[in-house]
Amino acid sequence: GANFVGGGNLIGLKAGFEASGGHESNYIGSNAGYQATGWYRSNLIGVGAGAYGKGTTSNSQYSNIIGPYAGNEASGCAHINAIGYYAGASSTGNYNQFIGTNAGKGVVGDDNIEIVSSGASTSIIGSNSDKIHIQNIIVGDTSSKKLAIGNVGSSNLSPNATLEILPLSST
Repeated sequence: GANFVGGGNLIGLKAGFEASGGHESNYIGSNAGYQATGWYRSNLIGVGAGAYGKGTTSNSQYSNIIGPYAGNEASGCAHINAIGYYAGASSTGNYNQFIGTNAGKGVVGDDNIEIVSSGASTSIIGSNSDKIHIQNIIVGDTSSKKLAIGNVGSSNLSPNATLEILPLSST
């Protein structure tokens, strides 16, 4: 069973099974929140969403984890939105926004935005904060207010100019 303090909703086979924390949270889907800790006032929706996540009610809170295995094995994620298959899985950090298959997977850092239709097995954002990545055509650094557009990758996450235009293909 689950140890929910202050209530919550568990819907689905083994939803919230052996989980703790989850104060006022919703775990919906088979294995959603399975063996997870934390996820205070959060929504975990989808098969295995938020399963094995590790955190406390102070560092894994106010998040929306939606999609099969989204947020799986995430730790210490507060105020994040992870939407999509494995979105935000194995990630750590606060105020991140991840949309799409594998978006934000493995990211360690805060205030990142990644939108991809089908991302790499591990996000190009890696261990960084304040980064933006959209579908391998736009990357940037939100703290320095710089963007790179074109054939971008992880090496372009900190552009050299306010707007850096890169070639269509590497030369």
